[in-house]
Amino acid sequence: MKKMKKLFAVLTAILLGVVLSGCGASVSEADSKSPDGGRVVVDFPSSLLKRSLIEKGVIGAESNTTVFGYRAYLIEYETKDEKGESVTASGLMVVPSESGLDEAGRKKLEYMKAKGFSTVLDGHGTIFADEEAPTVGASMQNVPEGSPTILSSLYGFVTLQPDYIGFGSSVGHQHPYLLEAPTANSMLDFAKAAKEFAEKKGIPLNGQLYITGYSEGGYAALSSAKAYEEGRDESGFSLQMSAPMAGPYLMYHVARGIVELDSIEHPSFIADVAYSYALAYGKSLSQLVQSPYDSMIERLFDGSYEMEEIEAVLPKLISGEGGLLREDVVDSILADDSDFWFNEALKENSPVYWAPKRAMFMLHCLGDDIVPYAISASSVSVMRDSYGAQSVSLIPVEAAISSNPDTSLRLSHTECALPAYAVAASIFANARKKTIGY
Repeated sequence: MKKMKKLFAVLTAILLGVVLSGCGASVSEADSKSPDGGRVVVDFPSSLLKRSLIEKGVIGAESNTTVFGYRAYLIEYETKDEKGESVTASGLMVVPSESGLDEAGRKKLEYMKAKGFSTVLDGHGTIFADEEAPTVGASMQNVPEGSPTILSSLYGFVTLQPDYIGFGSSVGHQHPYLLEAPTANSMLDFAKAAKEFAEKKGIPLNGQLYITGYSEGGYAALSSAKAYEEGRDESGFSLQMSAPMAGPYLMYHVARGIVELDSIEHPSFIADVAYSYALAYGKSLSQLVQSPYDSMIERLFDGSYEMEEIEAVLPKLISGEGGLLREDVVDSILADDSDFWFNEALKENSPVYWAPKRAMFMLHCLGDDIVPYAISASSVSVMRDSYGAQSVSLIPVEAAISSNPDTSLRLSHTECALPAYAVAASIFANARKKTIGY
């Protein structure tokens, strides 16, 4: 148990950038004005990163461990929104670099470059404020943070993180929250743009693509894997496998579970879905949300406010007097009314109705208190039982990190993100080893 607690603390430190507080590294003027379609926003040396990790007692970061430098580019690209209209979006491309590496590390990196980097397309979790977007946060702080610290610096992948439509370069556009098509578009179109950028910049990629993401990012990962296998990808990558993590894949089932409650801890998620779907389907938000909240939501979700600020305004009560949703909306969801447009829209945007051919590992924590484990279990059942999928596996994260299928360990949605990424990275690295040789 002491080892488990240490692992959680370590992963938290890595992902949140705590180990690097006050250790910013400068980006040269020439690099920050790259003419090749992107610009460097973080250029952090291996030596400083490694020293920080060792000082914090990070498991796996020892004197003989290779920790690659962290070089992040902001790349703009074109994608399609929920209306099928073109939007200029942005994303973060993180590349392992030789900056600060010792001789052994440089040799290892040269070997990897000769073989080409494998690439991970990673969807981030739900955010509300633009400053939380991958490119914005990197530009403001100029330090390594987030899942690319594990995927790129410790495992040697090139990591691609789209901001999603509505953040970063597209901040003036409403974020199409949990809408399948524009979510997949923003992911796969960024992969295409990043591959083109790598070719111009001379960054050697081997063509392998792995897809993952947590929470909303898990939904994005599943939507992207589906779009890829349906032939809607133009990136030129070869998808190896995917690992969607803790996403709300069965949208109607998630909604039904929520409205069966009297109140909810985080009403921002419900409000964001209602706003996103009303805009996408050309409906008035007042058909879903009660006054006065229907008139507040557009301002609350303009990218200026963080979750805490939004939830200081919204009620936790689901419906009834002073509640968020109209009572007839709750009744229609509970009755599974097929004439209610919102029910059908939720089902249309549930990316589970297909049979993945490539390996897919659905990672989820048994103790998830936001998106229940049963959502992933049911999603796997739909793909297997209704569509004949043979390549989909369900992995409880607690069992994976403890190597005990009968573990009593239970992690919440927030606690689960960090070890889930570690499990996904390990799965991808093992697959890369078998196919690429490192």
